[in-house]
Amino acid sequence: MKNIMKILFVIFTFVTVPTLASAGELSVTGGANFRYQIMSSDSAAAGNNLDKGIGVTNEFTLSASGELDNGYAWNYALDLDPTAGTGAVIYDDAQLTLATDYGTIGAFIHEGSLGTKYAWDPSAYGVASDTGNGFGMIYAGNISSYDNIQYHLPSGMLPLGGTFKVAYSPNGQAGYSSGGTATLNTGATAYDITQYQVTMAPFDGLSVKADYMELDSTDSEQTEENGSWGIKYAAPAGITVGYGRSYKAAGLTSTTDAYSAAKDTALAGYESIENKSMGIGFSVNDNLSVSYTEEESTPNAMTAATSTYAMTITSIQAAYTMGGMTLSLSQDDAENSDYVQNSDEKEFLMAISMAF
Repeated sequence: MKNIMKILFVIFTFVTVPTLASAGELSVTGGANFRYQIMSSDSAAAGNNLDKGIGVTNEFTLSASGELDNGYAWNYALDLDPTAGTGAVIYDDAQLTLATDYGTIGAFIHEGSLGTKYAWDPSAYGVASDTGNGFGMIYAGNISSYDNIQYHLPSGMLPLGGTFKVAYSPNGQAGYSSGGTATLNTGATAYDITQYQVTMAPFDGLSVKADYMELDSTDSEQTEENGSWGIKYAAPAGITVGYGRSYKAAGLTSTTDAYSAAKDTALAGYESIENKSMGIGFSVNDNLSVSYTEEESTPNAMTAATSTYAMTITSIQAAYTMGGMTLSLSQDDAENSDYVQNSDEKEFLMAISMAF
């Protein structure tokens, strides 16, 4: 499959770019965000002793687009966002795509997400495990964490409103480069990565999405695999419900159980992780929406004798939109946060977002 991807990319490049591109238009989009966070703990095991926090951040996307003489469309986008802790603005995400009669091809630098782990989410503000503290919950991986090339099947070719996309990272690395940089992979790092995504929209309001990603590496005992699927239905009455599953098998070089669950660090030595998520959202009117979601993550160690602890995050959210401004509130409760037994934490978030 990897060689096929390389061949397809070269063929499509030469077949679909017989003429020069015309000058494109440049646009700037993005948003400014303010957030107020309160963390607390109901158990001695959590013991975060954290104060309240406020922050203001932003992200800008510079976009350019145009057409070739044969009508094919190209698009380029570059993200500018501050570096955590320093405030320095950097460019670290970029993509260049070409839409043709034969499908869309593109190159992505730390972009091009094909993951469907959040396809179930109907939350008013954002997925609790991916907003604010996050409590250390681990989901399946995503090709957007690496430099990659992609091919997207033309729309309308699959039944039930289906789409198909495939991505390939030739080196399992991630880093912005003006002309590409060859790297030497050593140890157990990924040599290359392939991810597939399939989506369907059988009828209005219903979406079904799934993905699978595999890593080729020197892991001798178990190769890393990731997969997710999600279903979401938006009813005419303003109610949206969703359910999803996510799986991650870790890359292993030893059968020795090194499982650990240390606070504020990622799990080490786990064999696999299985997540299930569900939620319901309700649009009270055109401006106000509310939601309730629940996420559960269960790690598995390599030996049954090792105790592991499932983490659960519940979230109640509300969001009110006034033109380009959105005010959001979120109350999150985590049991066994960071997969540590009896480590229970609470988080309150208030956010104001300005879109432009």
